[in-house]
Amino acid sequence: EADPSMTIDLAGHTDAQGEPEPNMELSVARAEAVFNQIVAGGIDPARVSYTGYGQTRPIESNDTEAGRQANRRIEITVTSTAPTSTEEPTEQEL
Repeated sequence: EADPSMTIDLAGHTDAQGEPEPNMELSVARAEAVFNQIVAGGIDPARVSYTGYGQTRPIESNDTEAGRQANRRIEITVTSTAPTSTEEPTEQEL
């Protein structure tokens, strides 16, 4: 069952190769591509947002290929405001 309170936030990132402006555009395009796939899968586009951060939020050093590869990414954050149950499930008698 779908959770109507669920929202998805997409954050696009790049490595630090090249100029900042084209990297920002690339990060937006990267996040938008994922947005389009999620919406094509049937999720209401009003529940999905995306932002590009370019090279401004690296998670690894851009001095190595492995670090640059890690920095070229999409981060997906899924949140829900639906209440959660803390009750233990009960067994039904047969």
